[in-house]
Parts: sequence; structure tokens; C-alpha cells
Amino acid sequence: GVQVVHVPAQQPVRPVAAAQQQPVTINRVADPSSVRVIPRRTRSSKSDELFFLFAQMSNLMRGGVSPADALNTMASRRQNDKYQDALYDMARMTGEGGSLGVAMEHYPDLFSPGHSGAVRAGEKGGYLPEALHVVSEQCKETHKLMRAYWWLGLVFLAMVVTFAVALAGGVGIDRAILAINDSGNPDNTLTAGMLDAFLGPVGVGVGGFLAFYVGTKLWLRRTSSRRRRHVIALRTPLVGSRARSENLALFSWHLNMLGKAGLSPFSSWNLAANAVPNIAFSERLLQVGSGMGESTRLSNLFYRSDLFPHEISAIVETGEVTGNLGDALDQAMDYSRAE
Repeated sequence: GVQVVHVPAQQPVRPVAAAQQQPVTINRVADPSSVRVIPRRTRSSKSDELFFLFAQMSNLMRGGVSPADALNTMASRRQNDKYQDALYDMARMTGEGGSLGVAMEHYPDLFSPGHSGAVRAGEKGGYLPEALHVVSEQCKETHKLMRAYWWLGLVFLAMVVTFAVALAGGVGIDRAILAINDSGNPDNTLTAGMLDAFLGPVGVGVGGFLAFYVGTKLWLRRTSSRRRRHVIALRTPLVGSRARSENLALFSWHLNMLGKAGLSPFSSWNLAANAVPNIAFSERLLQVGSGMGESTRLSNLFYRSDLFPHEISAIVETGEVTGNLGDALDQAMDYSRAE
């Protein structure tokens, strides 16, 4: 069995809110994967909030501050928001010798599996500050993309409303023409026709569509729908291409950093696969590496999967042959970022 050593926190931390006081089994253990994760429910995070959070965490740790002290410092600067209690709790866990990545897994509404996976890879490979910085940049790019899609969604809703008005207007005009033919005087039949259309089939149809649209968006934003959202993103034209390229770039970067740290290709592949932001893409990478052994060459996995362009697989193979695998993975990352 594993001998458990209790290490006191480096400094007193504020007690967690009563609603979040649940038993935690984070101690100094040999294998973080053996730690029992107990989810704590909070409000969902936003990409711009996570950008500032991870950027600050990276800067503190680059300055030599320990994870527990960094989390305590960040928590003390916040004003009772949804992150404060979580940061204090995570500080306690890491102060007792726990992994920062595992501590993040206790808060699935704040941190996605890709975030915690990237942190765990950084811890294992000894590049935690750099991993936190890369996560912060990825959150910033996500925020920029979401702002662009917010405007597209607004334009789409405006088009739906415009279509509804035009359709109702057509019904009103048709009724007015009939009134002119019958009596020679349309009176208020145009307005009445439009009103009947809005209160009738047109209004019901548009209202039902808008309710479905808003309800679907709210459902996809839930933490429990995260995987489904990622699957849809990979299958959506344009969005899917961007998602694949982003995940390939991050996967190549982590694979390179882990290889430089001396980890075996087997360990590096699995850690890097868990560090990509899209859950569905991560699962496909893990499936490709499921039959991998300690002697398996990375280029064989690149060729075997349908996730990588043939050119990238050839670059990785050349890097293995020439002994410049790190440079080859850098080139693969640059190519994916450009895409």
C-alpha cells in the first residue's frame, strides 16, 4: 500500500464555505490518478475569467511562488466571487501535497478536463508555469472566438425576426387585396391581417423556433453537456477545422515538452492527449494510443490515425530518424497554428 504522509499547509487558509465542506482525500501520494475526486458544484466559469486566472497563476509560479501560496494570494484578492472558495480549497489540497491538476478536477464547473489535463502534464514534465501560460492564451482565443459568434448569433436572430415580419406583412397585404376586391375599401385589414398572422401560425412557428434555439444554447452550456458540445464543434463546418487545428497544435506542444523532460513516448502521448481542450478529440487521441507500448514510435501512431495530415506524420518520422524529434513537433505545432 502507499504510505500516506500528512504535510501541513504552508500557511493558514480560510475555511471553505459550509456548502462545499466535503471530505477530500488529497494527501502526499505516489500516483495522482489514485486520488478520489469529489466534484464540488459551482456556477460555470467564463473564458475571459479563466484567462486572467491562469495568467496570474502562471506569473506567480514563474516568480518562484509555490502553487499553494499562489492560490492563497489569488483567493485573498477576490471579493467573494465563485472562484474564491475554490481557490482556498485548492490551496489547502496542494499545501497538503496534492497535485494542482487533481485539485482542479474537484471543480468541473470552473475547469474543464483539458485545463486540468494540461496542468497535470506541466506538473509531470516540470513545465507547470509554461503550461499555465499556454492555457491562459487558449482561453483568451476562445473568448475572442465566442465574441465573434455572439455577433453572428445576434445577426441570425435579427434575420429570423425580419423574416417573421415580412411573412406577416404578406398575409396582411393579401387580406387587404381581398378586401379591396370585395368592397373597394381595405379599412384596417392590413393591420388586422398582420396581427392575426403574429397571433397565429407565424407567431407560433417563430416563437417555437426561438424557444428551441435559446433552450438548446442553454443546454449546451451546462457542464454535463460539455462532451456533446465538443462533438458538435468537431462536426461543424469551419468550426471543426479550427478546433482540430487548435487541438493538434496544443497536443504537439505538450508532446514536445514532455519528451524534453525525458518521459517515454507512451507516457507523453497519454498526458498530451489529456491536455487538449476538446474532450471528443482527446478521446480519439487516447484511443489511437491505447495499443501503444514503451517501444512504439510516435510516427507510427501519427500515420495510424486519421487525425493528422500526412505531411505532419512525415515530418515526425523524419524527426525520429534524424534525432530531431523536438524540432519536428515544433514544426507540426506551427503548421497547426497557421491552419
